Amino acid sequence: MKRILFPLLFLLIFAGCGGKRPTTQESAVEGIQIKLPKKQEFKGQPKALNLEPLPPIDSLLLQKIAADSAITICYTKPVRGYTVRGWGIPNEIFEESWDVVLHFKGNEQDFMVNGGRVYDLADSSQRQVIASYEERYLQGALCAPFDLFFFADLDFDGVEELITDREPHAGSQRSLPAFTEIYTFRNGYPQRATALFRAKNTLFSAIEPYYFMVHPERMELYQYRDGGALGGGWEVYAYEQANYRYDHYVHWEEVIPTDSIAVEIRNPQNQPRRSFITDKKTFDKERWTY
Repeated sequence: MKRILFPLLFLLIFAGCGGKRPTTQESAVEGIQIKLPKKQEFKGQPKALNLEPLPPIDSLLLQKIAADSAITICYTKPVRGYTVRGWGIPNEIFEESWDVVLHFKGNEQDFMVNGGRVYDLADSSQRQVIASYEERYLQGALCAPFDLFFFADLDFDGVEELITDREPHAGSQRSLPAFTEIYTFRNGYPQRATALFRAKNTLFSAIEPYYFMVHPERMELYQYRDGGALGGGWEVYAYEQANYRYDHYVHWEEVIPTDSIAVEIRNPQNQPRRSFITDKKTFDKERWTY
């Protein structure tokens, strides 16, 4: 088994973004070293509340990467101190889809995680994808991007989580994809925290791009539930005592033909709490205070 694994790991080189493979006259860059952190146990708590080691990458995917049967993904700039690259491996069952593996190197760490399955990675002629990590804020709230991963402080402890493993048709909004894995960092080491967050709130079961937002200053999470050109609404989750409490629902509608917005605040039982009318500029500026 060792004679198989060591060549595979050696072939997963980190300098492949330039598209040039090492020849017999060139020395290969040091191979990827995968460090699995020790499991951290919390006495007296159920298994769902434990942090877990990073799950291993499927050996078949690693073999295909080593055999040059994958599209290389290169992010142009470091993200949170990590140089990020990845591979898109063609899925043999779902046509024109790729299974993604992401590699993060930096902050004295070097690890790999599943990036999920995507249909919009590249066309059949591409061998390399150049990606640019961009964050979108809406009046101070970070929106989950339509990307392979993103960083956000979900529990407001000053340490950002890594959210990734995007799955198609996993969201509740219009069959959107959704992120399904959450990794946190303890003493710099990445650990799987998906079960821990899901045990606190089902909100984390499917994190949808654009429809899920984090407001660091207000320590709130927002989840859009409905929306269109003339109206919509979102749920507000307050973070209190290490838990996420569904606090209220904000519904809005345009008042035609004026430039006004009708707003109604509903309690968790969907009963009206208060309602008012404001102008669109004020609504866009103060929406997260409602």
